[in-house]
This record gives sequence, C-alpha cells and structure tokens, in this order.
Amino acid sequence: MTTFHKPLMTVVLLALVFAVSAQTAQTIKSLDNTIYLSKQINGLNAFIVPQPAAGNVQITFYIKTGTVYENDSVSGVSYILQNIISDKIANYLRKNKSGISFQNTSLVAYTTTELSVFQLTSSPANYPACLQLLRDSIYSAPIYEDELQNKIETVRKEIADEKNNYKTVFETKLQQRLYRKDANKQILIGDTSGSFPFMDVEHVQSFHAKYYVSNNTLVNAIGNIDLNQFQNKLAEVVKGLHKAEFDPETIIKIVDFKPMVYTTQFVVNSPIEQPQLEICWQFPGTRSNEQSSYYAFLLSAMLNDQNNFIQVKARKLGCKKFTAVYEASNFSGVFKIILQPDKQHFFETYNFVIKELLRLDKTLVNESMMKVGMLNFQKEYNNIKSSKDYVGWVTKYWIYNDETYFSTVRDSVFSLGETKMRKFVIEYINQSSHVTGLMVNETDRNDLKVDSLLPDLDPTVNEYVFHYRPNITDLEGTDNLNMQNNLLQWLTINPDIVVQINGCADRSEFGKTKDDSIRAFIDSIPTFAKVRQELVKAGSLRPEMMRAMKIIKYLYDHGIEPERLKGTSMPFSSKNIAEELANMKCTLTMEKIRKAPSVYEYHYGKRRE
Repeated sequence: MTTFHKPLMTVVLLALVFAVSAQTAQTIKSLDNTIYLSKQINGLNAFIVPQPAAGNVQITFYIKTGTVYENDSVSGVSYILQNIISDKIANYLRKNKSGISFQNTSLVAYTTTELSVFQLTSSPANYPACLQLLRDSIYSAPIYEDELQNKIETVRKEIADEKNNYKTVFETKLQQRLYRKDANKQILIGDTSGSFPFMDVEHVQSFHAKYYVSNNTLVNAIGNIDLNQFQNKLAEVVKGLHKAEFDPETIIKIVDFKPMVYTTQFVVNSPIEQPQLEICWQFPGTRSNEQSSYYAFLLSAMLNDQNNFIQVKARKLGCKKFTAVYEASNFSGVFKIILQPDKQHFFETYNFVIKELLRLDKTLVNESMMKVGMLNFQKEYNNIKSSKDYVGWVTKYWIYNDETYFSTVRDSVFSLGETKMRKFVIEYINQSSHVTGLMVNETDRNDLKVDSLLPDLDPTVNEYVFHYRPNITDLEGTDNLNMQNNLLQWLTINPDIVVQINGCADRSEFGKTKDDSIRAFIDSIPTFAKVRQELVKAGSLRPEMMRAMKIIKYLYDHGIEPERLKGTSMPFSSKNIAEELANMKCTLTMEKIRKAPSVYEYHYGKRRE
C-alpha cells in the first residue's frame, strides 16, 4: 500500500514545486537575442544580460519615480528618499566585516526626473548577497524622523554650495525658463529654495509605501551570470514582496508640461576660456508623443552631419563646436544646440545659426538630407546597442508593460517621411519659443558687449515702467535706457509679440510739447498720418502721447515692424507730489499673436509663386 503510493506522492510534490516556480517567475522572453525579460508574479520585471566573459556582475534596481511624479507639497521627496536609502546601503557596506563590503563591491545611486536608481557591482559569487541587500534596503528599511531631518539639512547645504557652481546655476536657470512654474518637476532637488515646508516623515513614508513596490520596479542584471540560476535566485529574493494596489499603468500619462510662451535669454558668468551658447526648445518626450520623438532623434542626427550647409558655414566663421542634442525622457524632452562661436565672429555666427534654425523646413528638410540623417542615427544607435549601456537605454524608455520603444526606435526613424518631418519642424522649431543661455567669463563678457547685444531677458519685460522728470519726454538715466534696449531685444527675439506703449502724464505738466522728428515720423507712417492728420499739421502733442511716440519711434527705427507697435496716452490728476511724479511714466502691454504659415507653405515649406 505504502509502496504503491510513493511514486504518486513524488509526482504531486514535483507538481507543487513547478506550481510555486510558475507563480514566482514567468517564462523568460528573449529581446534582441541579447536581453532576456523575466516577469515576476508580483509585477516586478527584470532584464537579464548574461556575459560569461565578464569579470563582475552589475545589479541595478530602477524604481519608477522622480520629480515628475511629485506634487508641490512634497517637491524634492524623490531625491531625498533616494539619498536616505543609498546611505543605508553605504552604511551596511562600510560596516560589514565579511561578505560584501566596500572592499569588493561598488555602489552607485542617483535620481532622474523619472527614475530612482540603486546599483551594486561585485564578483559573480557575491550577486545573491547584492540582491538581498538591495531588496532589504529599498523596500523594507524604515524611514526615521532624525535621518529625514539630517538629510534635509544636507540637501539645503548642497543647494547653498551649488549657488557657486556655474554649471548648476546655468542648468537651473535653463530649466526655469523652459518650464516656468513646472520647473520643480525637472530640477532634481525639486524646491530650489530648500524650504521643503511639507517634508515630514509621514509624507515621506507614504510616498515610499506607494512607489517603492515590486510592480513599480525594473531590475537589470548584466555580467558573468547563468540565466536560469539568476532568475531562480531573483525569484527567491523578491518572492516576499507583495504587489501593491497602486497600479503604475494609471500614471502612464501625467499632466502635460505647459508650453513656453516667450523666447527668453540669459547669461551666466563662468570661468571658461571659450564662451558657450545653448539654444533650447521644449520637445515632446518619447511616450508623451512617441511619433514626434522619432522626428526629434532624426532632426538631431541631420543637424550633426558635418557636411550640412549650417555646419560648413559655422566652421568657416571659426565656430569651435556645433552639436545638436535631443535630451529625451518619457514625459518631456529638450532639443538643444550647443554652440561655441569664434570670439571674432561671435554674434555673427549666433545670428546666422538662429536664422537658419528657424527656416529648416525650407532648407534642411529634404529627402537626401533625411537619408543622411538616418544613416548617422543608425551609427549612433549601433554604438549604443553594442555597448553594455544598451540595457540601461531599454530600461529608461520602458513604460510599465512595454519594453519595445528603444529596441525598435531605429526602424521607426527609418520609416519617417519628408512631409511630416516638415510639419514637425514647423510646429516644434519655427512656431515655438526657445531659450538661449550663454556661459562666458567676465573679460569676454565685456569685450563682446554681451550685456547690450544679448541682455538677460525673461517675461518680466512686460512689467517695465519708464519714469520721467516733470515736463521731460525723453528717456533719461541708465535704468530707462537699459530697459528700452532690453525691450527692443525682447521684441526682436519674439517676432510674434505686439507691444502697446502706454504713455502717462500728470495734468500739472505742460499742455503741449513739440518735436520735429516725431512729427516727421508720424507723417511717414501711413496708418498714423491717415488717422492723425491734425497732429501732423499742428506738430504738437500732449506729454503722455509724446512719451509713447518716442519709444515707438525708437523701436521702429531699430527694425520693429509698425504693425507690431501701438500707443495709448492718458493724463492723471495727482493729489500730492508723490502721485504727481508717479504719473509721469510709460508702461507696456504685450499681446502674443502666433504667425501661422499658409496652408500651402505648411505642407510644402515654401510660398506659392
């Protein structure tokens, strides 16, 4: 009886073993014959890359969280939480006397806008211990009030120290200009003020419990490992992690970043020998607009072709560097031109490049240049694919249950057509605002006359107020003249802005003022002369109108089209001297009018003859 049932019990036990194994990890899927995808039953996913010839094993845990997932109340929590956890891992490696330690294992940890990353590299014999340490530290380690407060103070010190780092200052200004009120979702520390008013241990623990879960995790393993052995060990280590109720798929689309409204520019003093410009546009992310991201990669490759006419002309002008970069995350992207013009032709080169970038649809976008760009992109892609970084690129662009973006991006770029490429360039370059940032040392800043030719400009230009002395209608003083020059530069770099100059005066001032140049100016502009013939004949204006007209004439004389210039005037009655002086001013009202090309030009890139 007993002998009869032994084989049956063996079969039953084997069936239970296979059932548990099936629950722990699903069948491995091959990706590109180099990466193997293992999906755990608790939602954790792993990319495994066996390399028998490698000396070490690199284990990386990616938690899909970063500044884009934060709200204003916990801005910066991803960065702080990642630092707390990496400190726990480091303390273990520092204190451990046997097994893995800093003597035989290296640690890398960092945060991006979309990922918090923890990586250990050690010998093949140590990878099980690395898996266990990462699992315990990332998911199970408690967060205490004292370590949170200590880390907040450390981050505040980092913020204070980085104010003297020109690279950080430049990048922060760039993000603030590109994303405005959304900048905290692109700056890794979140709240750059360092106040963190709602960063208490309850909020951090809640954030940790929500996002640091198995079904919001990607694991990479690359190096001298056996595929099946590693999968079994991973399944054993993570089997205690429970799939959270939170479903990461519900946040595949986050709130869109608000588009830039104005083109802006800024300057940062930097201890560098060669001044460097960065011209940046907001671009879509790889998953916020997947199709457009393919065009962005292709455009970057086309502009980096050394033989295109922009590169050739820039080199003839002595340009030391011209590089196009598409910095793409899943939810957002930045398209950047990095430029190092020769100092002798600095602004000539810059103005040439800007002009050509704004008409790429008519010049660079054609079948032959697109083919060259595709071949250049293929070279870049093949270099990445043959490197150990390839699995990291696939992971970066994974959105929960889709690992295919980066592995298929080359084929997607090769399928793009000329007509849609032209539409893309018109929408994202021609019709979109951009930011120009300049890093330059103090000597070159003075020699190149940067402050007059490339003044620091942002939307606060709209808040300018020009002040006058009683009965004076000309602008006086450095502040007034700098604002007038800045206004001119602002209108030059924003050709879709219409400005209204609001002239004001106090009734205590003289009733009429005369200026022959303003009279001739009014007479020379048909729209002015037609409706204001009495002004031409009389030759005199109220002070408030004269003030507005003089600024309008200055802008017109320096190239601003008359249809973009308007003026109003208003006299005020003051109750005291303070009010009287305050009434002697000009203010600005701006309106953005988007200049759309004709339907024919939109589709074919040129006007119908």
